[in-house]
Amino acid sequence: MRPTSWLAGLLLLVGAESSLALKCSANTVAPQNPGDCLSIGTTCVEVPVTIARTDNTHLRGFSVTFTLSPELQLCGGSGNLLSIVEGDYLSDVNPNTQVYRTGTGPTYTIDCAILGTPCGADAASGTLFAIQVERTVPTGTGTVTINSLRLRDCSNGTIASAIGGPAAVTIDAVAPVAVSNLATTQDKTANGGDGLTDIVVNFTPPGDAAVVEVYRKGFGSYPEYDDCGATAPAVPGYPPAGWTLTGVTAGGQSDQPPSRDFWYYAVFTKDACGNVSSASNLSGGSLSYHLGDVADGINPPPAGNNLVNGLDISELGNHYGITLTPSCGSPFAYLDVGPTTDFTVDARPLCDDLIDFEDLILFAINFNSVSRPAPRSPSDVAIRPSLRLEPLPVTRPDELLYSLTLSGNQGTVKGVHTIVAYEREALELLTVERAGLAADDQVFFAHLSAQPGTVIDLARLGQGLAFDGDGPLATLRFRVKRAGWKPSLLSVSLRDPENRTPGTKPIEVAREVPEPAEPTFAVQDARPNPFTGRTEITLRLPSASEVELAIYDAAGRQVRRAHSGQLGAGEHTLVWDGRTDLGAPAGPGVYFYALRTGGREITRKLLLIK
Repeated sequence: MRPTSWLAGLLLLVGAESSLALKCSANTVAPQNPGDCLSIGTTCVEVPVTIARTDNTHLRGFSVTFTLSPELQLCGGSGNLLSIVEGDYLSDVNPNTQVYRTGTGPTYTIDCAILGTPCGADAASGTLFAIQVERTVPTGTGTVTINSLRLRDCSNGTIASAIGGPAAVTIDAVAPVAVSNLATTQDKTANGGDGLTDIVVNFTPPGDAAVVEVYRKGFGSYPEYDDCGATAPAVPGYPPAGWTLTGVTAGGQSDQPPSRDFWYYAVFTKDACGNVSSASNLSGGSLSYHLGDVADGINPPPAGNNLVNGLDISELGNHYGITLTPSCGSPFAYLDVGPTTDFTVDARPLCDDLIDFEDLILFAINFNSVSRPAPRSPSDVAIRPSLRLEPLPVTRPDELLYSLTLSGNQGTVKGVHTIVAYEREALELLTVERAGLAADDQVFFAHLSAQPGTVIDLARLGQGLAFDGDGPLATLRFRVKRAGWKPSLLSVSLRDPENRTPGTKPIEVAREVPEPAEPTFAVQDARPNPFTGRTEITLRLPSASEVELAIYDAAGRQVRRAHSGQLGAGEHTLVWDGRTDLGAPAGPGVYFYALRTGGREITRKLLLIK
């Protein structure tokens, strides 16, 4: 019989007698999902092609033909056949193997056979080869599909085989939207006796944030600040050199710095593929101590105790009216707290080297008004409790597990009402179970089906009782029907034991931004984002230019061409009203906008919620 392929001929040369007996059981060959996404930092991933054996017939050779979807190509280009790497299933038995790779893309064939003896492998499973792929689009999902398969034994007999399902490669090479509303406030009442206060960090992460990292850096050189040559830190890059990672992972949580200083904060987020956002806005700076807290009656000043009382006023009086040496290291500099940059007790001291009225007035404002822990009403709470969805590890690639977690709670949250939204064509909700703070019988727990998600209600039973601290309230398990989708919190309502909304929203001070001296190109990210009805993108053009704004879904398909045409020099606002090119409302989820003008292209994420 004339061989029908090089593999048949090779096996006739190196094998013994031919056997055409078809085995009754099928051995499955399938590509496996890679462990990583194709992202900004990961430009090439490996898709293993594995075999799962149902018999122990010795396998001498195989021929596998597969196709890459348009979103993928071999690493280094479609013609780089070296990106198809032999596995160890055959070579572990006999390293003397022959491999041929053919194809120009998107379809390729790999043929492999053991030369001589020992002739074949019979292990229960292993990797036949691996395909190294890179992306051809910024976002979407690529697939690797096996088209045909042949397995042969030591006598060139056919081994029964079956083709497994395709592998999915997640593609996301767009960084998350940067946090834009970072603000910090000093906790005035809930502190220990060590003279260091908490700083409450408030911000809203983007909807695709899987990891939140909050960093801190001090102005430096307490208590004299400017006299010692310190300066305010600049907005950092990633990783932020000289900055310290805090334990804060969500808005409303507190951080206690290790020393007295005027502290600045910056937030970075990472999406599920590890893409890192640019830095958030820099917080305005917060003190980690009370101005005027310089004496505790036991240790030498400035040994504070988070109280400003008679001991501190006496220390000020003992040195009132003196002039300090205008150099770094002046004695009694810890008393030189005024004036501050804005004359409030929350701002950084300017250190005028005089112990006078500017210091007295700040001592007076804080006198008996700042303290160590004391009973507080909800109106006193500086932390705004919040609810978030946190992804949890799973063992199955077709499942997602999330924790509904309460944070920033200082015994003020009694009830929780939230709607968890998800795309039902992409995700199936399997279970909703109580957890952590809601695990005992003194918590009412219910979840109801709703559009476009599920309603979860919880309440701590008993007059005056509330949830104790932070932690998980429930876990939600989903089955993935279509990759690339995640659940999100559509709405949240928190109530305290008096049926009021707990916490107070921090005040944000607006800062004027001077216009550039010369016209420049600039783009202000979409606002609001996340959004419901519409979002706006503002850009400034130095001269008249052609501008195109297109909206894409998570799979990389164009949803809407929001603008196409020439715009004049100056500032313009482009709008996406959340509709498709057909005028229908787009579904909730992650989208991307691409702004193209003057040879530039800017792509950023959007989160549409309903």
